[in-house]
Amino acid sequence: MGMRYAPAGMAMVFCWIGTAFASENVPPVLSTDTVQAVREELRRRLAQDGHPTDFLDDTRFMIHPETPRLIRAEQKADFFAPSYGIFTPRAFARAREFMAAHRETLDRAHRQYGVWPEYIAALLVESNYGRNTGHRRVINGLASMYAAGRSWAYREITTFIGLRGVVYDDIFTLRGSHAGAFGMAQMIPTSYRTFGVDFDGDGRVDPDSAVDAIGSPTTSSGAVSAQHGRAA
Repeated sequence: MGMRYAPAGMAMVFCWIGTAFASENVPPVLSTDTVQAVREELRRRLAQDGHPTDFLDDTRFMIHPETPRLIRAEQKADFFAPSYGIFTPRAFARAREFMAAHRETLDRAHRQYGVWPEYIAALLVESNYGRNTGHRRVINGLASMYAAGRSWAYREITTFIGLRGVVYDDIFTLRGSHAGAFGMAQMIPTSYRTFGVDFDGDGRVDPDSAVDAIGSPTTSSGAVSAQHGRAA
């Protein structure tokens, strides 16, 4: 299967991604009282579980009240619409360019994980191949998702706290999506901790490394879901 099939891989992957957050009810826009209550709830839970809470008092910490609106928009997004920028000739061209530039690494990942290059490339289009990895502070994004009723976000917050000295020194420096995903592969903290691979052998799993993103089983496992049923 050649590079001309990259758009098909992109379509299958984004149909899969589009259902990822659709199962939970979205609350109204977060009120000031809700934001404050959630901050104190986080303080209590984190302290009870033995995690630091000092970042909650940092002026850079915030819970974004518009997060429910972003979740609704994501649930209703038409990934096939040209305005979304995923299924466009320009996006397909960038996918092919990325595959051509990283052919050796993609082939190595294929041999190791059994996932075809176009499906790995399809997942990495979410960050536009590293051009747009997000602008929201990851800890704030995760706290905002928690405030919006995403129960999984607490686990991600505690995992992210534990990544100090691994992917950040200052908890507020790493930026990502509104949901707390970061890097070229848009990994959430538990995915990074569990599946991140130093595929380029430089001694660290770099979220911004194309090679590490390609070789990460979190990328490959997601692509496996998208290519389910495809003959080798």
